[in-house]
Order: sequence, then structure tokens, then C-alpha cells
Amino acid sequence: MRVLHISARSDTGGGPEMIRNLIEGSASEAEHWVACPENGRYFEVFQRMLGESRVCAFPLNVRRIKPDIVHTHGFGAGLAGRLSGLGSGIPLVHTFHGFFPMGAGAGGGAVRLLAEAILAPLARAAVAVSESERRLVERWCPGAARRTVVIPNGVRSRTGPVTPQIASARIRVLVVGRLVHQKNPELAVRIAAECRSLDPEVELEFRIAGAGPLEGTILEQARALGVAGQVRLLGDIPHVAAELAGCHIYLSTARWEGLSLALLEAMHAGLPCVVSRVQGNVDAVEEGSSGFLYDLEHPEEAARHLIALARDPAARRRAGLEAQARARARFSVEAMCRQYVELYRRIA
Repeated sequence: MRVLHISARSDTGGGPEMIRNLIEGSASEAEHWVACPENGRYFEVFQRMLGESRVCAFPLNVRRIKPDIVHTHGFGAGLAGRLSGLGSGIPLVHTFHGFFPMGAGAGGGAVRLLAEAILAPLARAAVAVSESERRLVERWCPGAARRTVVIPNGVRSRTGPVTPQIASARIRVLVVGRLVHQKNPELAVRIAAECRSLDPEVELEFRIAGAGPLEGTILEQARALGVAGQVRLLGDIPHVAAELAGCHIYLSTARWEGLSLALLEAMHAGLPCVVSRVQGNVDAVEEGSSGFLYDLEHPEEAARHLIALARDPAARRRAGLEAQARARARFSVEAMCRQYVELYRRIA
């Protein structure tokens, strides 16, 4: 079974990483091909995995590859892939990877909803990566919802200590994500300032892993709020395992998600998580057990949770163990791959 994955992104991010996980976890079940932009690091990652002949530049003519299944990932790829395969008869699966048309603004959101309504019939199946994402599809795009199933994202289980492997006088709080509007990294700076106001005696270091256009804004805001010494920008980190091993708490400031791979990685690594109460995050974290949720409008809520966890190592460990157990039970790469292969076979 030849599966062609189409992605409009090849930079560091959840979509390309999920494709990599899916290819690795189902290599014995399918012959995978990938079409994605040549200017991102995942283009070379896929070439090393599959060989140069099975990795193509995006956009492309779907018929040239002669796939048995086309699998599009995200809005841009879904638009191009469904139009390119129009009339070909090739079964197509579309994964949303963060369906949130409101994130494109009023005008852009209306265009995206119209496009999804028109293109929905061209996919044999659509995949929401979390139940909360499926509910949003059902609310805003009922035509697509009729074909939508839920297959949660998954990552590989990690072994090792739940407590950080690197000695640190400060409690390290890790934030992972592109420095863009969706990920809302400026909020981490406000939360750092709230933490200092709540308890100046608790030493916290906010480590933000990611790159993007908001870097300058974050640095400026950190200086303005007097927390420049507590906020460290790490840049684009392709593999966060070492960073996870050296941190105590994971923080999400996202305005929306599909189901964040970075969050799942943190849970698998045994970090307690303090996350925004938004789509995707609410599916991953169980309030008061594996972590805590807070409203975006109230960063002081996140600060209170962080301070409480910083003061109580035993509570951090308990929440970390709960997060790890939940991730292993619900968000494994093996379960994700099995469900996708079953879907491919069902629609082929």
C-alpha cells in the first residue's frame, strides 16, 4: 500500500514530526512517500528516512506518484492535495492538525470555513487529533464532521527518572513552540512576572524553546516587566529530550492546539504540566492530577499553579508520574499508527 503524505510545512513543528512518527511506526505496513517544501529541515529528515526518490517538493501532481492513499496534513496541504487529486479517484485522508478557523481572523476564518465546506466531500475520511478538535469541526463545518474520526496524536514512551537529571538552583519551566501568534509565547513572560509578584523568594527560570517572528517582542517585554534574567530563549531545538530531562515543569501558553506533540513529550518524560484551557490541551491534561489548566485571560492562575509546584517537590513528582502514566496509556505512537493503518485499509 503506497501512501503519499502531503504537508505545506517542513520546518520544526508538530505536523512534520507527526508524519515522521507515523512513517517510523508503520513502515512494515505501507510504502510511504512525502511531498513537502524543500526549504525546511524535515525535507532532509524524510530523505534520510525514505531515500531521495520518495520525497518530492510541494506542491506536486498527485497522479505522478500513483499512490493508493493520499494523506494531507493541515489546511494548506489539504487545499492543494484535494484539488490536485480532483477526479483521480484516489482515496484521500485529511488530518486537520489544529482546526481553528478563528485563528485566521474574521475574513480569513470565513474563507477557510468555505474552503473546508467545498472540499470536505473530496476526502474519504478526515481526522481530528483530539476529541475537542472534533467537536469544533462538528460546530463549524458539519459537512466535514460527518467524515471525521478521532485519532489522537502519539509520541514514543520515554524511560528514565521523573526528576531532572541536571542540577539547578532554579526551578526550570519549559515552554516549547514556534514564536508565533498561535503559541502565544509573550504570555510566558507575563506569567514569569506574575510569579515574581506572588513569591519573589521562589527562583524560576522560564526556558522558551522555539524560533519565530515574536522573538524581539518577547525580549522587549521581558525587559519591560523586569524579568529578563528569568526568561531564556533557546532558539529552535529539533530534539527536546535533553531539555525535558533538565526541567521541572512544562508550561503551555497556546491559544489553540490540535493535540500538542511537545506537551505529550513532556508528559511522557514525567513533567507536571500547567497548560492553557484550550482545544487539545484539555484532552491531554487531567485537572489536578497530571497537571493544571488555566484561562488565558488570567495568567495569575498559571502563576499560582507554578509557584505551588515549585514549592512542593513531592507534588511535582506525583503530578509527573500521573502525567507519564496518562501519556503511556492514551497517547502512544503505537496506538496512533495502528489506527491510521486501519483507516487506510478501510478506505482503500
